[in-house]
Amino acid sequence: MAGIANGVGLLISFMLICGGMPKGHALGTSPYCEKVLSRFAPPGNCLKKNGNALCKESCANEQFREGVCLHLPKPQSKLNCYCSVLKCP
Repeated sequence: MAGIANGVGLLISFMLICGGMPKGHALGTSPYCEKVLSRFAPPGNCLKKNGNALCKESCANEQFREGVCLHLPKPQSKLNCYCSVLKCP
């Protein structure tokens, strides 16, 4: 009985070392979650009070479902309108 337990423990250890720890679902890896800079949104739209709504409307005109004002690629970047096919985190 102890030999079986040792064998199972060895098998689990081997699987963790070779395969790594299970990571669950990866977020933001889908091409549908990729955020693309809007081509039609006028500059300064995101600075307005209803900037996210204007951005979403511009993205809808570009055949996207979601649009949001973001600081990309860095937090220090200028606020711009980005579009994506799906709403992703």
